[in-house]
Order: sequence, then structure tokens, then C-alpha cells
Amino acid sequence: MMPIAFEVPLSSQWTDVYLWASYDALVRHRPFKNFNYENLWEKIGTTPVSYDKIRSDYETQAADIRSRVVKHAAKEGWGKKSSNNNKHPVTANSTESNTKMEQLSLF
Repeated sequence: MMPIAFEVPLSSQWTDVYLWASYDALVRHRPFKNFNYENLWEKIGTTPVSYDKIRSDYETQAADIRSRVVKHAAKEGWGKKSSNNNKHPVTANSTESNTKMEQLSLF
């Protein structure tokens, strides 16, 4: 998560998700034996982010993710109708029926 967080500024909702997920992973795995995990929020300088807060913001975040995926897919050409030029015949082996098969090219 960290590399993508450095690419664009995060909204407060995404910051909450990032902090909650990071804290949850740290507490579950406790990679540092002598670290006081209970005081982590104080060291960060914020109040704990609860899962209930994350869950209540889900619809807004899901719409944000969906809009970004749709924009990226449009740039990549996804969602356009396939033409016959994009299909390549595939031959069936002897165990398959003699039905003509086609495979769409993704490139």
C-alpha cells in the first residue's frame, strides 16, 4: 500500500483506510517483540481509526475505486465492441468435437 500512497495525495477517507489496515496488520502479526503497540496511535499523533468508520464510508470509497477502474479501462481500450479482425481461429484436437472454436485476442 505504501508505494501507491506516495503517488497521489490521499483523501481523509483513504488515509483512514490506510492507517486502519496498517495498524490491524501490525497488531495481528506483531513483528517487533519489544514494541508497545497500544501507544502506536499516540506516536502517530492521531486517534484510533475503527472498522465501523471504515465500513460507514464504504459506498463513497467503492464509487471512487469503480470510477478509477472505468477510466483506466477506457484508456486501455476495454469495453469496445469486438470486431471479427480481433478473432483468431483455434483448431480442435481429436478429442474435441468438430465445432469451430474462436479465441479473442487481447492484444
